[in-house]
Amino acid sequence: MIVLIIIEERDCDTTFSSAEYRKTIKRNNRKAREDMNLKKLFCPSGKKAYDSYTIEDVMEYLRQEGLRPEIDQDDARVIGFKYQRKTIRLAVIDNFFRISSLWNAKQNEANLEAIYTTSMKVMDQYRYIRIIYVSDVLEFAMDQTITSLDHFKEVFNLSLDLINESVEVYFQEYYRLIEYDADTNVSRRNNIYLPEFRWLPDVVFTAVTKGDLAPEALVDEDWIRKEIQNRITDTSILKEWNSFKINSVDNYGDYKLIIYQFPTPKVVPEAKYGAVLMNTKTLEINYYTLEMTLNNKWVYGSMSSECHNNYGEVDSADLDKFIEWIFTKDKQVVACHNYTTKQELIA
Repeated sequence: MIVLIIIEERDCDTTFSSAEYRKTIKRNNRKAREDMNLKKLFCPSGKKAYDSYTIEDVMEYLRQEGLRPEIDQDDARVIGFKYQRKTIRLAVIDNFFRISSLWNAKQNEANLEAIYTTSMKVMDQYRYIRIIYVSDVLEFAMDQTITSLDHFKEVFNLSLDLINESVEVYFQEYYRLIEYDADTNVSRRNNIYLPEFRWLPDVVFTAVTKGDLAPEALVDEDWIRKEIQNRITDTSILKEWNSFKINSVDNYGDYKLIIYQFPTPKVVPEAKYGAVLMNTKTLEINYYTLEMTLNNKWVYGSMSSECHNNYGEVDSADLDKFIEWIFTKDKQVVACHNYTTKQELIA
């Protein structure tokens, strides 16, 4: 299925919309008012005077914004960078730029209509966003003619926000249409996520570091499984923890690396592996996770009693690569969730 997109001329620069959307969705007064606010930014008044700028000018601005832009290997006009764990593409061609985010979205008989309906609804709500679906890939894109580098700076952050908001709205609506079970998700969060990400680092590892629990407890597979299952409130999930095991225990000088293999992840952000790296002399513990995320990707993470750090996406849940990453020294945090400032537990 392809969501057909055409170019439509308006009373300012060329913008984009869905052909079928234009035939079936009538603008209301609210959208008209929103259009006027957006037009002030996207369609600057006065004579159009195009000031030249280079892709390096854009790269430098992105660096100033704290991003890490890189030129695409296949197209020197395309810049890629990470923003909130997502890969964003920015095409800069003369006085034109396109910002987009690509997502895998495999279709089947059950979700095909949901993909189409959700795309139409998102484009209704975000009229400057266009969505293209082809070859099991969803592209959320915004195109704009830019008059100067200063104009680019004005529209860049708004464009980025609109792209990310539209993606979030899309998946919320998509899961609603396919009858995503929120109650089941809450249950899994309390009975899968919390043992993996809260109980182990907050209770067990803290107790070992303080000397309140013997380090041998970290390699007692039966004890850990029993302690977790005693805290499970959903009997259907209780059986999943039967699969919990200690995958490996290895010594690296003064350090011991313990790999826990958790129940098979089913929803974001459940972990497939947890890794304890313990200094055997000081009993200091670092805890790392390999987590499921959207878009058929995985995420490297680390946990403490205060914060959940995210180090960005990887393509596979390869255990050897995960272990290799644990021992790298130049880990770069992409995002951090501080539990001391935001309540985490779902009631």
